[in-house]
Amino acid sequence: LLTLTLLVATTHRWGDTLVGLFVVLNSGIGITQEVRARHVLDQLSVVHAPTVRVVRHCTEIVIGVVNLVVGDVMHLSTGDQVPADGVATSVGLEVDESLLSGESEPILKDLGDELLSGSIVVAGSGTVEVTKVGKDAYAHQLTADARRLRRTRSTLMDDTNRLLIMVMGSLMVVGPLLLWGELRRNASWQDAVVDAAAAMGAMVPDGLVLLTNMAFLLAAARLAHRGVLTHQLAAVEVLARADTILLDKTGTLTDGSITLIGVERLPDAYPDVDDDLIDDVLGALSAEPGSSSTLTAIHKAKKAPINWNVVASVEFSSSRRWSAVTFDEHGTWAIGAPEVLLPDDRHHARVDESASQGMRVLVLARGNSHPSAPTDLEPVALLLLEEQIRPGAPEAIAYLVRQGMTIKVVSGDHPATVAAVARRVGVPHADHGIRFREMNIAANDQSSVLAHRMADVAVFGRVSPNEKRLIVGALQHAGHVVAMTGDGVNDALALKDADLGIAMASGAPATRAVADIVLLDSDFTSLPRLVDEGRRVLANIERVAHLFLVKVVYAALLAVLMGVTARPYPFLPRQLTWTAALTIGIPGLVLAGEHTHRRVRPGYLVRVLRRSIPAAIIATVGLWLCLAVESG
Repeated sequence: LLTLTLLVATTHRWGDTLVGLFVVLNSGIGITQEVRARHVLDQLSVVHAPTVRVVRHCTEIVIGVVNLVVGDVMHLSTGDQVPADGVATSVGLEVDESLLSGESEPILKDLGDELLSGSIVVAGSGTVEVTKVGKDAYAHQLTADARRLRRTRSTLMDDTNRLLIMVMGSLMVVGPLLLWGELRRNASWQDAVVDAAAAMGAMVPDGLVLLTNMAFLLAAARLAHRGVLTHQLAAVEVLARADTILLDKTGTLTDGSITLIGVERLPDAYPDVDDDLIDDVLGALSAEPGSSSTLTAIHKAKKAPINWNVVASVEFSSSRRWSAVTFDEHGTWAIGAPEVLLPDDRHHARVDESASQGMRVLVLARGNSHPSAPTDLEPVALLLLEEQIRPGAPEAIAYLVRQGMTIKVVSGDHPATVAAVARRVGVPHADHGIRFREMNIAANDQSSVLAHRMADVAVFGRVSPNEKRLIVGALQHAGHVVAMTGDGVNDALALKDADLGIAMASGAPATRAVADIVLLDSDFTSLPRLVDEGRRVLANIERVAHLFLVKVVYAALLAVLMGVTARPYPFLPRQLTWTAALTIGIPGLVLAGEHTHRRVRPGYLVRVLRRSIPAAIIATVGLWLCLAVESG
């Protein structure tokens, strides 16, 4: 179109250069979205802690992470993210490096051990001397891959591009043919150029590209008002086409909160341990819950007793899997995993039964030795905790299933727990969960083999970040369009690999930046609205495309007839531009906003051509008869 506009400009017939306006509009929208997407990705940083405590000149101060320099000594504690590479200058720090290495088990750091930026302190506290900052830090190098722009693949735009290629091929034939006809009737070069530009310009479905972009923009604006941010326009379409969706458990199916739903005293516990004492112990243990979601849940359910003084305590550690507190007159009490605090199989059946129902089971144990090395702990009660299902989750799952989507739940939690939650929200075939590693996937297995093995599995537990990427890749290799939700930094690269990445606003900045869609209310039950919006866009664009394709085919047939018969082309470029705007462009924009919930079907381009070609032939024959009558 730009070439045709410049050719017409050489004739100094400026009114016929109006077609150049579509070049500006189409390019402007595309460039704006490209710049916007790149800007979001440029802000990507795995390290998102805004401040850090450091020691400078023997004084502890709080500074911004960007102001860290080599040699600073950082004070880190549970829940902190390591903002720069360094070495431990004290003992007791336990960090989670799952984002960096894929290793799900936390690592206890000893004096002199290296800590990498982007890892999370999950237990303990200590000091770290900074050795690398900025672009030299590990987290900066890690985000290099995620920073690369990944366009969301739009089947609709792919079909439109194929159509444009077909049109370009036709122009290579129609253009010379029309010029040959103009020369045969001895037309001036100005008339020949203008007529050829008019015919060739009419064959370009310029408004279709513009209206496709406009439809995506309007859909994005409507979703923004509903608390959904789209980083790329085509994301609206992809969710409507998705046939498989991977859901995380915590923060997606559940709201992340835990509730203490029961305390069961063990029958062989100490005789002097009754229910009242257990309540007092739990209240005392959770008097200062800190960052522990488990202690927070207990704190909400049990009231702290008066005059229970703490003598010593040991914080929870993922490697130990227990925490303990010694009170001045009430002995030592510990809370931990059944695998650690239940020394034999006496109560494992009850633990397994509760876990199969989706409960998190902990053991309360009593002893008399120092909490740092308790050797005489005896279990006295089972604590039954349950993650709260997100309101509306069952309804959202039911809707997605009705729309023909395959639901798979992928989580780092125990498979039995994940499966129980999946059953509660209505995920089909969630009878049991499986560890990804139990599928015996060999290193040289092809994606097709992996996809076949995963076909009948709906729940995966104990999944590492790298295994999430394998699952996404295998499903894509099998021909599925995969959407994935996530909120943790360990989901970032898998979200980027998926056809559509959906992040929660409450999640990590790295996850939000690589996602195609961000749910600002962190509620995945918005997905049905997204699917409806995507289907409305696709159905309406297909309806509008019929109008444009009629014009394209009609203009091509008319140009061939004019070239073969050496008759003057009956329209000027300016006439065709205004006619197309009034009869196709404006009506098309109105149609693009209509409501529809029709399911997406493949074969968009074939259906459009099948309906457009007969209408174009009728229009061409009608115009030809009119010209024949006029010429008498």
